[in-house]
Amino acid sequence: MVHPLMRLVRAATPAMIERGSGSIIAVTSSSPLRRMSPQGISYVTARGAQNTFVRSSGHDLARHGVRLNAIAQNYVANDTYYPPELVANEKFQARLGREVPAGRVAEASETAELALFLAGPGSSFIYGQVISHDGRWS
Repeated sequence: MVHPLMRLVRAATPAMIERGSGSIIAVTSSSPLRRMSPQGISYVTARGAQNTFVRSSGHDLARHGVRLNAIAQNYVANDTYYPPELVANEKFQARLGREVPAGRVAEASETAELALFLAGPGSSFIYGQVISHDGRWS
């Protein structure tokens, strides 16, 4: 999980540095922002490394006008982790009510809108941030 992100940033940033602007948004996970169960240690460690890479590299790239930020998400509707049949399940809804203060699963379009903001001029002073997008689960 970590090396592909590092390779992408290394490949994309030289041209951005040369022109003095650019934006990269990594979609990571909010799991490392919260303690996880022992069976998730490898996953959380890898995702934590991604988030740390974004924060550190975002700091270094800021002087060049290149923004590297991350959307650390969880509880976002998708066919792999949160398909409609799971979200509709009574037990899942009860868990959602206990664990996610927002009390719902986000739509994928909400992540897309956040990414558009981070890519656009309205976020021109945001560098190296890992933005939690999980209904305050983390």
